[in-house]
Amino acid sequence: MNLPKMRISVLCFALVLTINSYAGVYAVIVGISQYSNKTMNLKFAAKDAQLFYMQLRTSNPGMPADNCTLLLNSHATQSNILEALSTQFSKAGKNDQVIFFFSGHGNKGLFFTYDSGNSLKYLYHKSLQDAFRRSQAGVKLCIADACFSGSLRPKASGNTVSLSQTSNKVIVFMSSRPNQRSYEMPALGSGLFVHYLLRSIKGEGDTNADRKISAIEMYQYIRENVTKVSKNNQTPQMFGKFSASDILFSY
Repeated sequence: MNLPKMRISVLCFALVLTINSYAGVYAVIVGISQYSNKTMNLKFAAKDAQLFYMQLRTSNPGMPADNCTLLLNSHATQSNILEALSTQFSKAGKNDQVIFFFSGHGNKGLFFTYDSGNSLKYLYHKSLQDAFRRSQAGVKLCIADACFSGSLRPKASGNTVSLSQTSNKVIVFMSSRPNQRSYEMPALGSGLFVHYLLRSIKGEGDTNADRKISAIEMYQYIRENVTKVSKNNQTPQMFGKFSASDILFSY
């Protein structure tokens, strides 16, 4: 079986973690399929962002529209992403949750914004880490679905993550190791990681049939399927400050 088309990208994709337990959810969702440099264009990054946006809104019918910023293609510039992170994350208090989702090109240590194609305007991991660190949210979510996304993990982090220096929960879920690419799958019309991510949160990852998806259930389901389909060329990773039994999603 031939591997699907490579996505040379680093994406951050965040899930709905125990939404009902928190007073507010604030999200920044980014997807870039069309870059200023057209040679960088992808097939499904923007679509994947839209799919997650719809899932987030469906799961939280009472969520105010202005609590979620969706930036697609030409709107996903470096300045717009940084402004959205500052605006949304500054709203959150200790009983709230913040989410960042990015789907597009990237490399070790950075994400490519729409305007990175013809300039040096990147979203560096450090800028993202700083935005998470400044937020007072009780739960901070960052999930990466892209090539080299594992480079978001600090080398000496152990079971901690530099996205936060507090006792707040931090969950980072990445689609691949630091030295691996992540794949788009034309047959599925989606990124390989996102495909199994969505299937998991809709119930396929619920191994004990309690209608709740825990961190370990999510991780094991996605890792097993993505690793198998990619023939061990893409291995999802999860790290942070959280318990494996924490509920990520209810359906």
